[in-house]
This record gives sequence, structure tokens and C-alpha cells, in this order.
Amino acid sequence: MVQVEYPANGSTSEIILPDNVTLLDYEGNAADTEETGDILHAAYTDTSAAAHGLYVQAAQDFTAEFVYTAPDGTELRKNLQVKIADGSGTSPIAAAKNGASAYAAGPTPPFPTGKITSIAFEGGTWLVWFNGVEAYCCSHGLNGQPNGCPTYSFAYVSKLEPGQYTPGSHYANQINIWGGLNQLSLGLLAEKHSGAPAMTYGLSGDAAEETAYRYYDDTQLWIMEHYPDSLAAQTYRAAAEALAASDMGARIVGAMGPGRDLIDPRFRADTQEYLRHCVEVAVQVGSSTVAGPFTASTGRVWRMDAGERTAVVRTLREALRPVAEFAAARGVTLAVEPLNRYETSIINTVEQGLDALDPLLGEGIGLALDSYHLNIEERSPAAAIRAAGEHCRVVQVCGNDRGPVGGDHTDWEAFFDALDDIGYLGPLTVESFTGDNDTIAVAASIWRPLAETQDALARSSAEFLTALQSARAGANKHDHSSSTAEEQP
Repeated sequence: MVQVEYPANGSTSEIILPDNVTLLDYEGNAADTEETGDILHAAYTDTSAAAHGLYVQAAQDFTAEFVYTAPDGTELRKNLQVKIADGSGTSPIAAAKNGASAYAAGPTPPFPTGKITSIAFEGGTWLVWFNGVEAYCCSHGLNGQPNGCPTYSFAYVSKLEPGQYTPGSHYANQINIWGGLNQLSLGLLAEKHSGAPAMTYGLSGDAAEETAYRYYDDTQLWIMEHYPDSLAAQTYRAAAEALAASDMGARIVGAMGPGRDLIDPRFRADTQEYLRHCVEVAVQVGSSTVAGPFTASTGRVWRMDAGERTAVVRTLREALRPVAEFAAARGVTLAVEPLNRYETSIINTVEQGLDALDPLLGEGIGLALDSYHLNIEERSPAAAIRAAGEHCRVVQVCGNDRGPVGGDHTDWEAFFDALDDIGYLGPLTVESFTGDNDTIAVAASIWRPLAETQDALARSSAEFLTALQSARAGANKHDHSSSTAEEQP
């Protein structure tokens, strides 16, 4: 048994066994050539952790070697000293000094099979119980991946095979699920829906039912059907009801975390594929845009002279062009977001964005303007909005401190005047954060509470924006009426 933490995109691993050790498949038979390749070799993309477990037949103690190969070809090698236990007893999982763990004789499970018996959200992460015993943590659809805990598909582990469940052993059950079933998954299911018809799932009416089926994947619907009283199911139902009642739509935002980079050739192809996936999701949920800082990994900054900047811009255009064409063909626009100087050194201002993206601007490429970044980088956010003009496809808003919209020093009247001047008719996406999620808090530098809760943050922002829009609409109506009256003969 070996576990890899945060492998780089494009990295691989291999487990090398001695010639006198027979590799077994997960049914206890000698593995064939294809099975051997699947079990002993692995490649990583968007993976926070991966555990590799395998069964072997051996007559004596042996040493296996684990080889991790980074994208640049450098290798890390670890030896696993495997001791064959006497008799039929249990050997514990022992942490080796070199950072790898060796697992010899597996524990005998008290149950021939296991199943999920409870799902709850506690301490910032989802907890899952097998046969009444806490066994795994994850986060599906809510709060990202707290503390780096990866997601997986509940549907695939609702029934465990004999020997794959160990009550009370959180670590061993992670090994069995990840290694034995190879079920580590950080994305959506392979298909949005398996083809099964939509069900009620305890929702109040057709609108909420259609909303749930449109925006949730099979895993979330499965939780609603099989665990209707779980906090996860309750949250999904409440969100579907609220979304249906508000007549709001979904907007897709992409993230450029470590390993996503259109400038670095090591990650370019994978990043392009990620953006295509975002476009496909946008089509599924009816979003006309995919917004995000689609340049280099967020936080990767460096000083460039004029020549290097020209080369970087040329590379960015070449990398975005095929993705922009892919998006335009599906009626979706990639809205590239300028970020502040502390998060990128490529596109900080609207002027830089218009210059860098000039040959691509149109149906497939536009700009996403965020009031937070505009407040830092632009001498006049309103003037920057007017400069973006028709190319402004997405607008994100928050308080100048990243907190709720309103009660801050932002000149929202001037901000809205500029949006009216360019004829922007799209939604205002509130992009504020709380510190409830460690990953988001660190990425956005949220070191103090900006609102009591996420709901309070959203509610406060919505109330301010609604009141401001209503007041502006009333004022415009009054001005129009006065003007009309004066023009009458």
C-alpha cells in the first residue's frame, strides 16, 4: 500500500515488484498483462491524493519499489519493506521512515458486505458512515474540498465487496476505496445523467424538480433519493427550491489553480482540455459564459521586460484560440478576468486585457470585470468599464474589502452608470468569501470574518443591489416623465 499526496498534473507512478512475487487481481487470481499495467502504473491529473493498494502472493519477505516521476522527468524512489506475517493474524499498517507505508496481511472484516448508513456535514467536511461507523470524509458540491479532502462518487461505494470494509479504521477504508476500487474522482460523473428519468426527490413542484435535474449530477440526485433526511439532501432540495423560485440562472466560473496554466507548456494541453470541459458544463446548465483568469496559474507572478511580455501575449493568444473557437461554436464566451498585481503579472487592467486579447475578441472571447480587482488596479473603475464596452461579458461584484456589496467605499452609482452606458444587460455575480473553507480562505487571503455567515453575506449583497437598482429605476422613470412633460406642446 502506498499513498501519493498532491501529485503534479502530468506526473506518473510505478510500483516495481521482485520476479518471485506474483501480482493478484482484486478477485485473488494472477493478474494478466492488462491488469498488471492498470494496477502497477498510474497517471495523475487534478488529483489531491491517490492511494494504491494491491494484492500479491509471496513465499517470503520482499522489497517493492515505488517510483514517482514528475512532469520534468525527475524521479522520487521509495522502497517498501514487506514482511509476511506468521499465521492468520493481523498486521498493522506501519508508517515507514521513508514516508511510504507497507501493508502486509489485511484485517479480517466482521461483515461480508458494507453500505453507507449516514451522511452528515460536520467540522467543515462531509462525513460518511459505513455500517454505522465513521469511515470517510469528502465534499460533494459544497465548500470545495475542505482541507484537501477529495471527493468520490457515493453511488459506486454504496455497496462494498467482501474484504473492503474495516469498521473503525478511517485510513484502511480510504485505502480500500481508493486502491481496491480505484474510485478517486475529483470531477463530475462520466455523464451528466445516466438516462434515468427525473424523479420528484421530495421537491415541491415541477419547477424545482426540473431545476434539480438540470443542475445536479447523478451523484447528488442519488443522495436525495436514498438519503432524503441527510444534511446533504436537505441542502440540495433547499437550493433547488430557492433557485426555481428566484428565476435565477447558473453562471460558470473556472479556477486556475496550481497545474492550470496556458503559458507553461507543461500544463497547456491539460488546461485547454479543462476549459473545454467548463464550456461543456456551461452548455449543460444554460450558461452563456465561462469566466475566470485564463492566463497562468493564479498567484504565479514574475517581472517581464517588453520582449518577454510580447512573447507571453503571443503564447496566450495561441493557447486560447482553439478553446475560443470551441466555445463560440457552442454559443459560449470565455470571459477572461484581469486580476490584481498580487495574483498575476500578465493581465492586470482592462487596457492590458483588450490589448492581449485583441485578435480573439468576439463571440468566443470577452472580458470578465471584477469590482475588487478594478478597485486595486484602475485609476477609475467606471472609465475602465466604459473602455471594455461591448467586450464586457461578465461583471463580478463585492465590497472593496472582499466582503458584502454595500456599506463600503466603492462608488456604486458611478459603477452602475458605466454599466448602463455600455449597455450591459448580464447578471451581477457576487464574488465574496468567508473563511469557512480553508482552501478558498487561503487562496483569497481571507484572514478575518467578512460576514457572519455565507448566507448573510449573500443576503446582504442581494438586498443592497436590489434596493440600488430599484432606486435607479425609479429615478430614471421620473427623469423620463419630466422630460416627456416638458416636450409636450
